[in-house]
Amino acid sequence: MLFRFLPLTVKTFQGKTCSNLSSRNFKILLRSGAVSNGSYEIPARQYYKIPHSEVPQASFSFLTVDLRSDTVTKPGAAMRRAMAEAEVGDDVFGEDPTVNELQRQMAELLGTEDTLFVPSGTMGNLISVMCHCSERGAELLVGDESHIHLYEQGGTSQLAGVHPRTLMTLPDGTFDLNELEYKICHNYPDPHYPRTCLICLESTHNMKGGCVLPLSFFKEIRTIADKYKLAVHLDGARLLNAAVSLNIQPSEIVQYCDSVMMCFSKAVGAPVGSIIGGSKDFIQKAVRMRKALGGGMRQVGVLAAAALEAMSDAMERLKADHLNARRFAEGLPQQCHWYSVYISRLAVA
Repeated sequence: MLFRFLPLTVKTFQGKTCSNLSSRNFKILLRSGAVSNGSYEIPARQYYKIPHSEVPQASFSFLTVDLRSDTVTKPGAAMRRAMAEAEVGDDVFGEDPTVNELQRQMAELLGTEDTLFVPSGTMGNLISVMCHCSERGAELLVGDESHIHLYEQGGTSQLAGVHPRTLMTLPDGTFDLNELEYKICHNYPDPHYPRTCLICLESTHNMKGGCVLPLSFFKEIRTIADKYKLAVHLDGARLLNAAVSLNIQPSEIVQYCDSVMMCFSKAVGAPVGSIIGGSKDFIQKAVRMRKALGGGMRQVGVLAAAALEAMSDAMERLKADHLNARRFAEGLPQQCHWYSVYISRLAVA
């Protein structure tokens, strides 16, 4: 997510220029995402409850471009056609040919032995943690501003029984390696302490404006993980953005990790679904965890077909997206009272 609550407006609202609207009103407009036929409508489903008295009722004289997230895209004609014509089977039995083809292509792209199609990135991250931290009370090390820690409802502890120990997230999305090494639980197997099993990384980094972790950081993490026999999981929801920004293949990032999760419903524009990758043994465990979490799906080729269509030219389209994002950012004032743009830290190289 490159920008938060960032509308592109060109005219006026209720006689005021857009720059004079309050930040709260901007957020109200964007949270609703409802501009239809030039008038404001209250959507039937709202994630943020807005009192009716606070909602502007007048007609708009401008168009709002929805930049809340790359998740608000809708499938086009080619993707809908691919979904409608998808060859399907029972994926719980491993018999859906479209899912199997998606998993084969993604294993090749990510450089992993195998992959598994899952309903969401949150489930993919949770499954990965559960596979690496098989004993209840195990410990994972994770950035304090990571998506896993902040925005996945504490599922690692709530559902997996895994204890998270946080590291301070630095402005570039990394964390201090000395702090990491210090916080590894060196007292195990003393019964007072948990056993550190996993390090979780995130690239691009959501809370740090889409920062891309440098390959040098991955190499250093891998060295520490090997030293203490720890696994490394990458929350790569927007992994392709990171690869495009670094001008490398995704596999060149994933090579330093034991597992990876990547979303199809974000950067590449599919309506639903994520992939997790790792060794064959890891994926065998992941299949069991997916079933336990209710993620086993039957004729799910209709969704895998959308992901295949999205991935068919994803890297080239993302290069264009990055160029457009940079041009857009450079055309905006660098500081406003309601947003800041840090071009040098965005994944838009």
